[in-house]
Amino acid sequence: MKRRPVAVLLASVMALSLAGPAAAADPLVEVTIDPTGTLSPEGAIISGTLQCAPGAPPFSIVVDLRQKVGQRVIEEFEDLDFVFVCDGTVHSWVAVMLGSRVEPGTGNSLYKAGPAVVRIGVSDGFDEVLASAQRTIKLRRAHP
Repeated sequence: MKRRPVAVLLASVMALSLAGPAAAADPLVEVTIDPTGTLSPEGAIISGTLQCAPGAPPFSIVVDLRQKVGQRVIEEFEDLDFVFVCDGTVHSWVAVMLGSRVEPGTGNSLYKAGPAVVRIGVSDGFDEVLASAQRTIKLRRAHP
């Protein structure tokens, strides 16, 4: 399957989300974002669900996590490499947003506890956005 650059897919997802419900995505694929994420030494862990009906075309998934921390905006895109069986059941997805951005000398992610925006797009790998979602989530510190 030919894959499009992440930035192009995310631009398509944003255009679709700005267009509103009239530009509804393919009903064969549905995607959700969980309301909270976890901060860990590995990075920010975000998750949600994906459901696809039999007959859904092959697809790729891109996740974007964006958070304003002080005067900085921290943002990372991740191309998820999961294989889902399109059988109508709900499947979980998880993304660890590592990025190259860490606090100097600490190894800790620059993401902090608080609100952050997650965008996810599901594309057929060419020109069609099959599903998308955007949600403001709360990032929380992992409990020991």
